[in-house]
Order: sequence, then C-alpha cells, then structure tokens
Amino acid sequence: MSYEEKEGGSSRRDRPEFPADAPYDLQIDEERRKMTENLLELLRYVTGWTNTPPDTLLRPERRESFGLDSPKIVPSTSIASSSLERLSASSSQPDSTPSLVGLPTLSSLSPDSFSPEEVAALVDKILTNNLLTQTESRNFCKILSRSFDHSAQLDRLMGISPGKIPPLIENNSKVSTEVLSYILKFEKDRINTIIGVLMTMDFSVQCADLIRKVYKMVPDLPVEPLIIYIRHLFQVCQDSSKPYLQIRLVRITAMLVATLLKDKVIKTEELYADINMFCLQFASNHATSKVMPDAENERENMDGSVFLKFLRELNEDERFTLLSTPSSAFFIFRMLPDYAQTIVLKLIWHSNIFNGSLTESSGIIQKHLSILQQCEIIEKKHNKIEVQPHFREAYLKASVLGAFGCSGLRIVPEGDEKKAKKDINKNSTERWELVLRYLTMPLDQNLTNISTTTRQLFDAAGFTASSDGSPELTSSGFQFLLLSPVQQMWTYVIEYLKLEKARERKVVAVLDLLIRIILCADSRGDSEMGYRPFHFEETWSERQNELILHLRELGLLYIRKRKDGHFFLTPLLSNLTIPSDDTDTSMKRREGCLVLETNFRLYAYTSSNLQLSIISIFAEILYRFPNMSAAILTRESVRKALQVGITAKQIIIFLRMNSHANVVTKNGPLHCVPITVAEQIQLWEEERRRLKFQDAVLYSGFDSAREYEGVKQYAEENEILLHSNEAHNQMVAVVSEEGHEKVKEWWKASKHTFNQ
Repeated sequence: MSYEEKEGGSSRRDRPEFPADAPYDLQIDEERRKMTENLLELLRYVTGWTNTPPDTLLRPERRESFGLDSPKIVPSTSIASSSLERLSASSSQPDSTPSLVGLPTLSSLSPDSFSPEEVAALVDKILTNNLLTQTESRNFCKILSRSFDHSAQLDRLMGISPGKIPPLIENNSKVSTEVLSYILKFEKDRINTIIGVLMTMDFSVQCADLIRKVYKMVPDLPVEPLIIYIRHLFQVCQDSSKPYLQIRLVRITAMLVATLLKDKVIKTEELYADINMFCLQFASNHATSKVMPDAENERENMDGSVFLKFLRELNEDERFTLLSTPSSAFFIFRMLPDYAQTIVLKLIWHSNIFNGSLTESSGIIQKHLSILQQCEIIEKKHNKIEVQPHFREAYLKASVLGAFGCSGLRIVPEGDEKKAKKDINKNSTERWELVLRYLTMPLDQNLTNISTTTRQLFDAAGFTASSDGSPELTSSGFQFLLLSPVQQMWTYVIEYLKLEKARERKVVAVLDLLIRIILCADSRGDSEMGYRPFHFEETWSERQNELILHLRELGLLYIRKRKDGHFFLTPLLSNLTIPSDDTDTSMKRREGCLVLETNFRLYAYTSSNLQLSIISIFAEILYRFPNMSAAILTRESVRKALQVGITAKQIIIFLRMNSHANVVTKNGPLHCVPITVAEQIQLWEEERRRLKFQDAVLYSGFDSAREYEGVKQYAEENEILLHSNEAHNQMVAVVSEEGHEKVKEWWKASKHTFNQ
C-alpha cells in the first residue's frame, strides 16, 4: 500500500491527535511513533517511492526539527549517493508552495537522466580508486549498459592504467567487472594485460568472479591467456604453505575451472594433464570432484587419431599411394576430426573459401588446416588452399562406390554364416582377452599359444621388458591396460605396422588390405554384414596373408578352417572404425566392478580372468568365488608393482575407472576410491624415493689439515662437493664422479705447495 492510500477508512494524515490529559509515558510513546512515521515518509520521498512530499516538509514549524533548513546537517545524510548533496537553488521562488531546500530531485536518483557532469564525477572516482557507494555502483552499471548516452565521458575508462586495476577490483568488485568488460568490448587484446595483472594479485573470490563474468559477457575473447592463468592458479595452490589457505585456494580454483568447462569457455585439450594432476593431488578436497567429470567430457584431441599420426610419419611416396587409392582416401577422410572433414568438403566443392583470408582464420581452423597440410591432403599456393587433385579424385570415386564397394572384397554367395554366428562373438572376446592376459602374466605357462610376433611387438613397444631372460610388465604396458578398448586396438595395430616397418618391409600393401577389411565392418557390430563370409584372394601377397592370420589371433577375424578359403568379420573389428580420439566412445567410463573399502579390502564382482589378472599385479587375491573375488592392498603387493615401473597414479586411475556404478553414484568419480587408501598408495611410492643414489668419489687419508682444506675449498668453488666431514680427526671429502678428474688435475698442479 502506498503512502497516500487509505487505511481503515482514514488516511494517516487525518489520524486524530493523542489526548492532552493522557499519561506522560503514553505521550512519550506517541511522540516516538510520530517521529518514526515522519522519518519513514521522508525516506519514501527521498528514495523515489512516492512523488508527493510528506506533510513534515510542508509545515514550516516542523522543518527546523528535521534540520532541513540547515546546510550543515545535509552532508551527514547517508541515505543516497553523492548526487543527493546538490541543494535546490530555487529557495526564494514566488510560489505559494514552499521550496524543498536541501532535498535531491528525482532526476538525480535516476541513472537514465544523469548529466554528463555527474557521469564525469563517477568516472573520476573510479579512476582515482575511490570507494563507490552501493547506489553509485548500481547506477554506474546501468550507465555502462547505456553507454551510447555518455560515450564521451566513458571513453576515459579506456585509458585506465594496469596499476589501477588491482585497487579497482579490491574497492569496487562489481563495478570492476563492468568496466573491464566495457573496455574489452572495444579492445579484446587487452585481456593479456588484465590477465598479467591478475597473476600479480592474490587470488580471491573477486578475481574468480571477474574472470567468469568477463569471459561470459564478452564473446570471442582469446582463450590462451586464460589457460596460462589457470595453470598459474594450479601452481599457486601447490606452492601454498599454509593448510587453511591452500584449502580455500583449491576450492575457489576448482569452482572456477568447473564453471568455465560447464559454460564451454575453455576446452581441456591443453589442460587435461594439468587438471588430472590437480584433481589427483588435491583429491581430499571435495570441490575437485566437480572438475574431473567436466574435464573427461570436454576432452578433445586436436592432433587427430593415432592413425593420422602414423600417416604423417610415412614417407612422401607411401602417403601419395594411400591418398590416391579410393578405399584408403575414403578411410582417411573418416579418421579426420569433424572440423577437418567440413573443411575438406567445402574445399572440394568451393575451392576458394580461404582465398585472401587465410591469415585471418580463427585458431581452431588453423590447427585443423595444419593437420590436413601435414597429411598432404591440402596444399597452399599463393595464399590459396586447395585439395590435392589425386586425393580429390580418389575420394569422389569412393563416395560413388560406397564403403563396401571400394573395398574390393568378395562375399561368399552361400556361406554357413548361421552356423558360424554362434561361435564368432565368443571366439573374438576370448582371443583378445588372451592377448591382454599375456601382457599381465608373461610367464604363465597356459599362454603358450601367443605368437612370436605378438611377443616381439610388446617388447618393441616397451610394454614388456626382459629381466634375466624373463619378460615383465612395464609402466607403459600397465598404461596400455588402462586404455579403452578402442584405444587399445588402435595402439596395437599401429605398433604392428611400426614393427613391420622396422623389419624394412613395405607397409603400404599391408595397410591397404587392413583398411579395406575395416571398411567392410559395421560400426555397430550387429548387422548381418558382419556375419557374412569373405573370400581369400589369390592375389594377396605373403605379408597380406600373414596380416589375415594375425588378425585372427587378435579376434578381429574368425576363420574356422584355413582350407575353407573364407573368413568372417567379428564385432570386435568395429573398434577400428572409430577414431582413437573419439570423445564419446574412447573416453566413456567403463562399466566397473570394483568396490574398495577404507580397510584396503578390494571386492571384484566379476568372473573375468583378465580383470583378476590386472588386480593381482598390485593386490593380493584372498578369496575367489564364481562371480566375486576378494583381495587386499598391502605394502608388499603395491611395492611389487612399483618395482616394475608402475606408478601410484596409474593404480589409482585404474581403481577409479573400474569402480562399481553404485559407488561412483554415491561418492563421485574421484572419491569412489577412499582418500585414505589413495594417499597411502602414494606414501608407499614416496618410500622408494627417500634415498637418491649418485656416483661419487671419496677422498680420505689426508697427510695434513692443509691438504684437506685445499681439496674441500677447490671442490666447493667448482660446485662438485657432495659431502665433507672433519669430525674426530677423520677428514673426509666426497665429490661427484664428473668432478673427480678436475680434482686430480688440480692436485697434480698444486701438490708441491703442500709439501713445503
């Protein structure tokens, strides 16, 4: 209800006076009530809630009681902003209505009607780092949103120096966001200066809120300075020596990074390793659990798949042969990132899209153009980009024929696919798990049917290392087991091609046949095409026939009998139809089966021999039942894994990736592994780093203290002294192995001075 509305049939102005013969205490209470009402009426008028002045101002005999005619009292009023200090100059007008001396007009309270002088006064306060009141801050933010009204005055903000940014953020955090956003709308390059200033300041909630709002309010800001600043924050959290301050910094940093990832301001292509390390190091802080899922969901590999990396390693003639073949050209196009595929299609049908504007292309376009240029799919001529003619012709031909048409493989007209369909799925899974089990237990006598090629491949890739003639799993091999099935399959295939190349064999023919087989596979792995038999071709070379048999060993192909003359594609082959860097498939969390308790007990709800073999690397199996096994993490079992090069980080990642879905839902993707267990595994790893071994030379048996002091002084000057001790008259000096020759030469040149 407004001031002038009726209440109970009479207005507040018509309320009868209190009786004169009332008790004294009641008279005092009535006076206090009237003074309170008068003050509320005055506040409503001053703040613009009503346009009618209260009767307190209209009565000359009451004006003096409120001090309205005394200019000395006006500045003490803290109701409104500095614009309220203006006094009305119309105190002696010949109007019947008394003038409202000392009160601000409504125009001074409205940001839409600020005069240029008032805007200039607020800008001066900002540039001189004076504190703004809440009303001034609110009104100035509205002025910035209507910057076209006062552009001449607001242009002075463009000249703010870097030294004035820190006090602006500290004194006027809300205004600083609007001011810096206003500046960046016209000069986006100044984000480098602003980020540089923020790196010199102590990180706080105001800084995090500033970064978040600036990148949200101003689109298309460069992301590189932000990535540098986030890495700086990770280092600040790590270097903080005060625990309570470190907890606060980690929480604010994690919330900032999670918000930026959620708003898609940044991608984790360059921050994935940093975010993983940050979340692992500060896993005890619950705020980091909000960062890891966003980082996993947003990861994107800009370098392309491992296949494209291998393609760039081939020589020019081999690349030309592949790019000129329709099947290979079509497959290479499918392995390109989505953005690169769009660029190729536009260049094929509109060859002049980058003509004259190549240098102005965005960063993401430049990165994908670099990938295409390294693969020799495109070429640059006179600042104009064109698709290689041989690749264009091969791709267009493959587009007409289709994936299966350009493969050139022949389907057996009347095959016994119905009889073979029962064994294909089971056979492919068992064979691939057998290969991975060999990697976990290379000395198992039950794995004698692993081919020599597979053993040599694991040795050449560094997945196994021979110790006294017996192979052992390495850190790289355990990292291979942590990969998704798509990444595992592609890594194995590329290592096989590298092994063939190391044997000085031509890999183009082998790779061409592999590509044609992959093109015949359905990416879903469940269509009827996947269970149709294909003919062996008589024109295949010996190396190509070896490839077919090796794919059979991996479970990618199913051959019942070699004399039948045909083979089947298995659903496992569909992993090779997906790029190894595909975010939606390769980085998807596995369906876990592990439950880890705080007492270091590990329960695996699985019957897979492969999973149990991996667990036995760092845990001790206690009990084994048909669908569940129990194990325990001990100091000895973990140290056994650490001795072969497996790191604590890899063990923790494996436990998190394979945690049971119920545990992940309840505790989150990070805390599904108890903090106490994760920290203890890291402490067991640190135990092995307490001693640092270094080759050195010990000097003792000096003839005199003078000789000892001479050797010691020379070693200290050359920074080769590792240890010295002269206690109990046992003078000993230890120098590094590299410095031993220097000491010998110095001794030969100066030993005569000690004999004098």
